[in-house]
Amino acid sequence: GYYRVNVVRQGDLPKDQKWINFIFNTEEILEEIRKKTIKMGELFEPSYGNATYLYLASRRKVKGPRNLGTKDFFYFNEDKVKEWGVRDFVYPALTSSRYAPYFTFTDEDWRKLRDRGANCYFFMCHKPKNELPKQALDYIRWGETECRTLIRRTRGGGKICSEALACQEREKQKQYFYGWYDLGGVTDAPILAVYQAQYKTRFIWNLKKAVTYHAMIAFIPKENIQLNEMQIKALLAYLNSSFTQLYIESESRITGLGVAALEVNKAEEMPILDIFNLKEESLKSLANLFDKLDKEARKIGGADKKENIMKLWDSVIAEIDEKIAEILNLPEYLPEAARTLAKTMMERRLARTKQPQPTAIKGATEMLQIKQQKKGKRRRKSSEQTTKQTTRLDNFMQ
Repeated sequence: GYYRVNVVRQGDLPKDQKWINFIFNTEEILEEIRKKTIKMGELFEPSYGNATYLYLASRRKVKGPRNLGTKDFFYFNEDKVKEWGVRDFVYPALTSSRYAPYFTFTDEDWRKLRDRGANCYFFMCHKPKNELPKQALDYIRWGETECRTLIRRTRGGGKICSEALACQEREKQKQYFYGWYDLGGVTDAPILAVYQAQYKTRFIWNLKKAVTYHAMIAFIPKENIQLNEMQIKALLAYLNSSFTQLYIESESRITGLGVAALEVNKAEEMPILDIFNLKEESLKSLANLFDKLDKEARKIGGADKKENIMKLWDSVIAEIDEKIAEILNLPEYLPEAARTLAKTMMERRLARTKQPQPTAIKGATEMLQIKQQKKGKRRRKSSEQTTKQTTRLDNFMQ
C-alpha cells in the first residue's frame, strides 16, 4: 500500500485552509492531476438540482433559497396525480438520492419507483393561471389555502405553501415565472451527483432526463457544449475514480455527522478530463469501464452501502484509476496513492459518527476516572488512592 508521513509545524498550518490536506499532503497528487486536466466549469454549470428555479438560484440569477419552497406541494406520487387529475402538469422526477443507488438512472428505474408508490413527479406548470384548466387551478388554490410547509415552525415552517420564501421569490420574478407555483421548467442535466455523501460520492448518468431536487448536484452543459454518449460515459468513469474522490475529500464541506458535502463552487473547480481532446480509443476504454462499473453495481445491489462501495473500489474503480493514469501519462505510483489517501480520508470522516465510549457523566452518577499516562518513572497511584480522589458530580452542583 501507499503510505506517506508529512511533517508540518503547527505554526506553519494556514488558518484559511483545511489542516487535513497538509497532514495527508493531498496537493502532491491533485497538482499532478490539475496539470493534465481542465476544470469542470469549462464544460458545465453545476447547480443544486435542475428545475429552472433551482438552477437560477444556484447561479445567483435570482435571490431566493436553493430549494423548491415546499415538498408537500411540488412532490407527487402516481396516486396523487390521479386524485387531482393533473397528468399534464407533472414531470418525472428523482426526489431522493436513495432512489438512484447505481451509476445510471434509467426509465426502468423510474417506473419501479412509480409502481411502488414513491414520489416520482414534480408539479411542473409553466403557464399563466388564465390558461390553466380547472384541475390545475384547484390544485394551486389548495397550495394557497390549505397546504402547509412541513419543516418545524422554529425554522420558518408551518406556513401556507405559497408563502414559503422560495415561492415568494418566484412570485416576484415575473421575467422567469408565471407565479409562485411555477418552477420554470427543466434544465437538461445528463450528469447528477449526490450532494451529501456518507461514503464515496456517486456520479450518475441521468438517462431518464429526470428533474431533481436541491440535494442532488446537477451538471448542466454550457450553451456551446454538446456531448455524445461515449464522451458522457468516459467522463463518468473519471468522475467515479479515486482521483475525483480525493478532490472531494480534500475540498468538500464536512458536516458534523461526517458527511462530505460537495458544494457547487467546489464542483465547478473540480479537475476533469478534457474529453474533447482524448483519442477515440481512450474514450472507448473509459466508456466500457463505466458500463462495467454500473453493471457490477447493479449485480451487487447498489453503490450506496459501504461494503458494496469497497468491493467496487478495489475492483472496477481500481481499473478505472489505472486506465486514467495510462491515458494521462501520470507517475506510476499515483493511482494507488490516490486510492489509499481517498479511502483513509473517508474513513477519518466516518470515525466521527461512531458511538462514543461510555464516558459521559450522568447527573447523580459517580465521575468516571480518566486514566492518564504520565511521562517519566512516577509510580502509579493505587486504586484505593485514586478512588479517594473522585467525587460525585452533585457535590459540585450544590
